[in-house]
Amino acid sequence: MLYHKGLTLVAFILITGLNFLYSQTESVSNKFSKEDIIDLAEKKYGLDDLLINGGKYRPKDIRVNGNLFFEWAESTDTKLFIKGQTYFNTKLKYDINSDRLVLTTVTKDSYEHLIVLNSSLVDSFYLGHHIFINMNQQKENSNQKGYFEKINSGNDILLKKYTKTIISLYDDYNPNGKYSSQKYTYFIYNHKDFVKVSSKKAFLKFYETYRKEIGKFMKQNEIVYKSASNEELIKLMTFCHAKSTQAN
Repeated sequence: MLYHKGLTLVAFILITGLNFLYSQTESVSNKFSKEDIIDLAEKKYGLDDLLINGGKYRPKDIRVNGNLFFEWAESTDTKLFIKGQTYFNTKLKYDINSDRLVLTTVTKDSYEHLIVLNSSLVDSFYLGHHIFINMNQQKENSNQKGYFEKINSGNDILLKKYTKTIISLYDDYNPNGKYSSQKYTYFIYNHKDFVKVSSKKAFLKFYETYRKEIGKFMKQNEIVYKSASNEELIKLMTFCHAKSTQAN
């Protein structure tokens, strides 16, 4: 009985401590209005008033170990395209689950602020060698929304949609679970159709006419569909484009 009471007390202290830290962080953050943060972003990146409709970023659940941001080599360059304007080396983060692109600004007291960019204004962005397009901005598309990684150019564009899940692993290091590594699902977009091709079987079905040739090409080049690198996928899509062009 005493053992269980002790555990309950420890849990209460931990939760209270987390809530206190979070409230302290919120109180510091709330010293700055959205307009203050936008002004900082304007001075640092020259984004003018394009952020006005953005809001402060708050993670969905701070208790879960890890984060929901896209994983990439953050030391590499970024590019942000807003309404035809290009902004280089902006400090960006991409929350893949809530589909929010986040800009980091730092105040004079070195406190980091995160502001969500208005998705109706963002055309596309680069995180290192990864390029993401905003399906909201695709005129030929009226159903799909959000950011997708674009693998190739051409008539048939292969896209990746990323997600993370909460792993129900509860231990001393992860008392509230932890986020998984990022996973993705493939889609093909050809400016009129948007088709989920999450498996090799689905991909080959999309190219049913050239199914045998594409399957042979993948085998010869040792392309494992679900774990293929972007370079391998570009090679695959180039081959598929060539086959489609020959037929026409």
